[in-house]
Order: sequence, then C-alpha cells, then structure tokens
Amino acid sequence: MRLVIILCLSLVVFLSLNYFFTAGPRISNQYYLFDGNYSLNQNWYTEYDFFDMSECYEHFTTSAHEVCDISIQVKDNSFSFIDWLGNRRDCYILQNWDLPDTYDMILLYCNDGVYQVKEEENDNGYFFQKYPLSSKYQIYIEPSINFFERVFKREIHKKKTIKNLSTRSERNNLLIKKYVNIDRNKTLLANDSRTLVYADDIKLSDGTEGKIAGQILGTLTCDFILGLDFDCSSIAGEIGAEAARNDGSYITQNLCISYDAIDSKGNIYEFFYICEKFEHPFDADFQSYLPRFFTNPIAKFNSDL
Repeated sequence: MRLVIILCLSLVVFLSLNYFFTAGPRISNQYYLFDGNYSLNQNWYTEYDFFDMSECYEHFTTSAHEVCDISIQVKDNSFSFIDWLGNRRDCYILQNWDLPDTYDMILLYCNDGVYQVKEEENDNGYFFQKYPLSSKYQIYIEPSINFFERVFKREIHKKKTIKNLSTRSERNNLLIKKYVNIDRNKTLLANDSRTLVYADDIKLSDGTEGKIAGQILGTLTCDFILGLDFDCSSIAGEIGAEAARNDGSYITQNLCISYDAIDSKGNIYEFFYICEKFEHPFDADFQSYLPRFFTNPIAKFNSDL
C-alpha cells in the first residue's frame, strides 16, 4: 500500500536571528558601480583562487567561439557575452551590504548560475568563480585602461548612493503572498537584510513510488539498453525504495537572501533571491544548522517573483 503524506509546517520563528541578519556592516544606502570596458577570459580546470591565462589560450585553439580577450561593456552593473558553446550569457553584478560579514556582499548572477566575486588588486580586475566552487569554471575580467591609469591604479569601481531604497521594504512580504508554501513554512523573516528562511513541505513516504520507478528503470536498463539476461528490477526497486523513503525525521530548509542590481543613476532595477538548502533533524533548532556562507547557491526568484 502506498503511503505518501505531505506535512505542512508552521514553524514561524522570529528570534535572535533577526539580530544576526541585521548586525553586519551597514552601508545599506550605498553600492559600487563597476561600469566600464573590460576584457573577459575564462578557465575550466585551474584550481580555485588562481587564474591561468595559458589555459584560456589553449582552449582558444579548439573552440569555434572566442574564449579569450572578449571585449565586454559593463553597463548598469550588468554585461553579456557569448560563451565557448555559442550561448549568450546575461550577467548581473548583485549587491547586499546589510549582511553579516560571513556572507558574500557582492555576487555575480548569470543565466547559467551564481558566481563568487573576488578583486584582483594588482590589475584592478575581478575573478568570478562559479558555485559550487568545485566546478573550477571561472571568469576573469580586466579593465581596458591605458598605461597611465594602470600605473596609478585608477579605481574602476565607484561608491555611489542608492536613490530608490523604498522598493526593498515589501520584497519579502510580496514573495510570501505569492507563494503559499513559503507563507505556511516560513521560519525566519529579516526585512532589513532582505533575508528569509522557509522549509520544504515534508513528504512522508514508505518508498513504494521509488520502488516502482526503480523496477521500471532496472528493467529498461538491463533488457533494452545493456541487453543482459538478468533480472535487474528487484535490485533497482530496492535502491529506489530506499532513496524515496522518508520518515520525517529530517527537514529541508531554504536560506534565501535578496541581492540588488543597481544602475549607474542609483536605481534598483532588478533583484534576485539567492538560496541555499540545508537539512537538520525535525526536532532540532534550525539556528545552529543555518549556513553562514554559500556553498551551492541558486537564484530562485527575481523581480517577477
């Protein structure tokens, strides 16, 4: 008999974490503008925190598209380029300066994922390392400045003031109103830092659905793909059942932080919620399990909500 039950959570907790998420560096009305002309390069295999230009040039010889020294223009803290597969990447430099200092204040979001941002002080350039950091794919942009500017280390990014701060105030509430599952499962709201935590619905299951799916996949794999005279359905069914079985002892939650895209005039014109999943025992306080930094974030919601 199949047993699948969805538990709806009402774990509303507005506790000391509100303080944690409002205790960071406070320049909430300011941001950095990175507008200018840059040269963009890419790496795929080099170790974390290092960029190897020779790798980019080696890849250039085997790619049908430009991969090195791609001229880009950052305008309104956004840019686009054609990657080595011929796909257009649209990217936003996102910022949230109201967070505790363990979190990224600046992130890059492109339509292929989220990137960590680091500044290269010697060249005024910027490294964008794709999450998860084990992916090793990274982008490096270097400003197109003349020798005089380079010698005197002209700062490319400029600190400016945000004009339309009021657009932030109802952001969390709008998200909650639109998504019923977030509303019923919210566990933390911190509007000052535009942060929220909500739980996934818990689906209790005895594993029957996973067993059936595993049996079908096992039969297809052995009989039709590999052509083996062997019954794979039983083994695959047990594996599927174990994977699908959930007794509700653990809960999955989502830490979501909203970051702004801000134009050259100081107007917030787009935002993205960057979310990280985490698990903890159902009967445990989630605060001690809350991620203090990103490891595998994804962009889940933007201004369209």
